[in-house]
Amino acid sequence: MCRDGPGSCRCSPVSPFDGATVGACVAVELAGLGGAQILRTIVFLNVGAVVFQFLVFFRTDVYALFVVATGCKNLWGTKGALARRTIGRATHEDQTLLETVGRREIFWANIFLCLYVPGALWSAWYFVIYVVPALRKIVVMSYDVVDANGLLSLAGAAGAVAFVAALGSTSYILWGLIRTLARLSRRRAAIDQRPQN
Repeated sequence: MCRDGPGSCRCSPVSPFDGATVGACVAVELAGLGGAQILRTIVFLNVGAVVFQFLVFFRTDVYALFVVATGCKNLWGTKGALARRTIGRATHEDQTLLETVGRREIFWANIFLCLYVPGALWSAWYFVIYVVPALRKIVVMSYDVVDANGLLSLAGAAGAVAFVAALGSTSYILWGLIRTLARLSRRRAAIDQRPQN
């Protein structure tokens, strides 16, 4: 699945590991080998990751639909330029872009921006309200299972897998957040260094 607008295509973090983890956990539980609570937690973690990925990557699907339906050539860049102009942070490049694109593209970029901002805020709300507390509970539960049963038991190994899965998914999300904040910081520094008219 592509993201970050046109010209930048990177794969989403959905991998065969997610399906394999869920399948193995379900098989272990159905076989009655123990560790049911932690195995259910691992399944929940994987399903929850897919839900959160849907929320994050849904924006690119809507973007693709907008581009195809409207015939806009630079909807993503125009949306960003409009957003920065709205908050008084438009660069010279943003002003140039807004002067060169047509009124039709600006119209559709405004509509896309009105959908994008609430979607981004809702995704952040979902992460804070649901994902962070769930991850905290999973980490605590994983530690408790390993502590009570030992790492070499089936339940302890399942607890370790749940801990690693929680850490891995959280690290991926935090890495994306850090990259975004770094990019915004560089952009802000460039804006602050431009000569004032």
